[in-house]
Amino acid sequence: IGMIELGVGMVESGISMIELGIGMVESGIGMVCSGIGMVWSGIGMVELGIGMVDLGIGMVWS
Repeated sequence: IGMIELGVGMVESGISMIELGIGMVESGIGMVCSGIGMVWSGIGMVELGIGMVDLGIGMVWS
């Protein structure tokens, strides 16, 4: 009976570990998505900067 209880406990701990792993994967996906978002915002800022430079050159020329 003790062995059966031990086995059930091991199964439960295994299931909890699987759930933890799934949670970690989900948080990893979230981190990847936020990283991609940061890259896009960075590209947007670069484009904005280029636009500002062009505007400045235009003002100098005029």
